[in-house]
Amino acid sequence: MAITLPRTGVKWQDDQHRTLFETFDKLEKSLAKKDKAEIETVILFLSDYVEDHFKQEEEVMRAANFSGLSEHLDEHTRFQNMIEKIKINWFSTLDDDLIDFFEEFSDLVDDTKEEIPNELYFFLSIWFTIHIKRLDQTLGKFMIQNKVT
Repeated sequence: MAITLPRTGVKWQDDQHRTLFETFDKLEKSLAKKDKAEIETVILFLSDYVEDHFKQEEEVMRAANFSGLSEHLDEHTRFQNMIEKIKINWFSTLDDDLIDFFEEFSDLVDDTKEEIPNELYFFLSIWFTIHIKRLDQTLGKFMIQNKVT
Protein backbone atom coordinates (compact mmCIF):
# COMPACT_ATOMS: atom_id res chain seq x y z
CA MET A 1 0.00 0.00 0.00
CA ALA A 2 1.58 3.28 -1.03
CA ILE A 3 1.09 6.24 1.26
CA THR A 4 2.47 9.62 0.27
CA LEU A 5 4.96 10.77 2.86
CA PRO A 6 4.38 14.35 4.01
CA ARG A 7 7.49 16.45 4.52
CA THR A 8 8.44 18.94 7.21
CA GLY A 9 11.35 20.63 5.42
CA VAL A 10 13.80 19.58 8.14
CA LYS A 11 16.22 17.03 6.67
CA TRP A 12 16.87 14.86 9.74
CA GLN A 13 13.17 14.77 10.55
CA ASP A 14 12.14 13.91 6.98
CA ASP A 15 14.84 11.22 6.80
CA GLN A 16 13.60 9.65 10.02
CA HIS A 17 9.98 9.78 8.85
CA ARG A 18 11.02 8.07 5.61
CA THR A 19 12.68 5.29 7.63
CA LEU A 20 9.50 4.86 9.69
CA PHE A 21 7.37 4.53 6.55
CA GLU A 22 9.85 2.05 5.06
CA THR A 23 9.46 0.08 8.29
CA PHE A 24 5.67 0.18 7.93
CA ASP A 25 6.11 -1.24 4.42
CA LYS A 26 8.31 -4.05 5.82
CA LEU A 27 5.62 -4.75 8.39
CA GLU A 28 2.95 -4.96 5.71
CA LYS A 29 5.04 -7.41 3.65
CA SER A 30 5.96 -9.58 6.62
CA LEU A 31 2.31 -9.68 7.74
CA ALA A 32 1.23 -10.72 4.25
CA LYS A 33 3.81 -13.54 4.27
CA LYS A 34 3.00 -14.38 7.92
CA ASP A 35 6.76 -14.34 8.51
CA LYS A 36 6.89 -14.44 12.31
CA ALA A 37 10.66 -13.81 12.58
CA GLU A 38 10.48 -10.78 10.30
CA ILE A 39 7.42 -9.42 12.11
CA GLU A 40 9.32 -9.68 15.40
CA THR A 41 12.35 -7.90 13.91
CA VAL A 42 10.17 -5.11 12.55
CA ILE A 43 8.22 -4.66 15.80
CA LEU A 44 11.43 -4.41 17.85
CA PHE A 45 13.03 -2.01 15.37
CA LEU A 46 9.89 0.11 15.25
CA SER A 47 9.69 0.30 19.03
CA ASP A 48 13.31 1.44 19.39
CA TYR A 49 13.24 3.76 16.40
CA VAL A 50 10.04 5.54 17.42
CA GLU A 51 11.49 6.09 20.90
CA ASP A 52 14.70 7.58 19.46
CA HIS A 53 12.83 9.70 16.90
CA PHE A 54 10.43 11.13 19.45
CA LYS A 55 13.25 11.78 21.91
CA GLN A 56 15.14 13.84 19.32
CA GLU A 57 12.04 15.85 18.40
CA GLU A 58 11.25 16.46 22.07
CA GLU A 59 14.79 17.64 22.84
CA VAL A 60 14.58 20.17 19.99
CA MET A 61 11.14 21.37 21.12
CA ARG A 62 12.28 21.83 24.72
CA ALA A 63 15.50 23.61 23.74
CA ALA A 64 13.59 26.00 21.49
CA ASN A 65 10.67 26.57 23.91
CA PHE A 66 8.25 25.35 21.23
CA SER A 67 4.71 26.40 22.19
CA GLY A 68 3.16 23.16 20.89
CA LEU A 69 5.32 20.96 23.11
CA SER A 70 2.55 19.71 25.40
CA GLU A 71 0.23 18.59 22.60
CA HIS A 72 3.12 17.02 20.73
CA LEU A 73 4.25 15.10 23.83
CA ASP A 74 0.72 13.79 24.35
CA GLU A 75 0.63 12.48 20.77
CA HIS A 76 4.05 10.88 21.14
CA THR A 77 3.02 9.20 24.38
CA ARG A 78 -0.16 7.79 22.82
CA PHE A 79 1.74 6.39 19.86
CA GLN A 80 4.53 4.93 22.02
CA ASN A 81 1.92 3.28 24.25
CA MET A 82 0.29 1.73 21.19
CA ILE A 83 3.64 0.42 19.90
CA GLU A 84 4.47 -0.95 23.36
CA LYS A 85 1.08 -2.68 23.48
CA ILE A 86 1.76 -4.23 20.08
CA LYS A 87 5.17 -5.42 21.29
CA ILE A 88 3.85 -6.85 24.56
CA ASN A 89 0.94 -8.59 22.84
CA TRP A 90 3.14 -10.00 20.12
CA PHE A 91 5.75 -11.46 22.44
CA SER A 92 3.19 -12.81 24.88
CA THR A 93 1.38 -14.68 22.09
CA LEU A 94 2.08 -18.37 22.50
CA ASP A 95 -0.13 -19.56 19.67
CA ASP A 96 1.48 -19.80 16.23
CA ASP A 97 -1.70 -18.45 14.65
CA LEU A 98 -0.73 -14.84 13.90
CA ILE A 99 -4.34 -13.79 13.61
CA ASP A 100 -4.79 -14.31 17.37
CA PHE A 101 -2.29 -11.53 17.97
CA PHE A 102 -4.43 -9.08 16.03
CA GLU A 103 -7.71 -9.83 17.80
CA GLU A 104 -6.94 -6.97 20.18
CA PHE A 105 -7.17 -4.58 17.26
CA SER A 106 -10.60 -5.77 16.20
CA ASP A 107 -12.17 -2.95 18.19
CA LEU A 108 -10.42 -0.47 15.91
CA VAL A 109 -11.95 -1.90 12.75
CA ASP A 110 -15.23 -3.40 11.62
CA ASP A 111 -13.61 -6.00 9.38
CA THR A 112 -13.12 -9.72 9.80
CA LYS A 113 -10.17 -11.03 11.78
CA GLU A 114 -8.39 -11.98 8.55
CA GLU A 115 -8.27 -8.31 7.55
CA ILE A 116 -6.94 -7.02 10.88
CA PRO A 117 -3.22 -7.30 9.98
CA ASN A 118 -3.78 -5.03 6.99
CA GLU A 119 -5.80 -2.69 9.17
CA LEU A 120 -2.92 -2.50 11.66
CA TYR A 121 -0.53 -1.47 8.89
CA PHE A 122 -3.07 1.04 7.61
CA PHE A 123 -3.68 2.41 11.11
CA LEU A 124 0.05 2.93 11.80
CA SER A 125 0.63 4.57 8.44
CA ILE A 126 -2.40 6.84 8.61
CA TRP A 127 -1.75 7.81 12.25
CA PHE A 128 1.78 8.86 11.42
CA THR A 129 0.71 10.69 8.24
CA ILE A 130 -1.84 12.71 10.21
CA HIS A 131 0.67 13.33 13.00
CA ILE A 132 3.24 14.67 10.55
CA LYS A 133 0.72 16.88 8.75
CA ARG A 134 -0.93 18.18 11.92
CA LEU A 135 2.02 18.56 14.28
CA ASP A 136 5.41 17.84 12.72
CA GLN A 137 4.96 20.20 9.78
CA THR A 138 4.20 23.01 12.25
CA LEU A 139 7.26 22.01 14.24
CA GLY A 140 9.32 21.91 11.04
CA LYS A 141 8.27 25.43 10.07
CA PHE A 142 9.09 26.61 13.58
CA MET A 143 12.54 24.99 13.46
CA ILE A 144 13.31 26.48 10.03
CA GLN A 145 12.09 29.98 11.00
CA ASN A 146 14.06 29.89 14.25
CA LYS A 147 17.08 28.13 12.73
CA VAL A 148 16.74 25.28 15.21
CA THR A 149 17.58 22.05 13.42
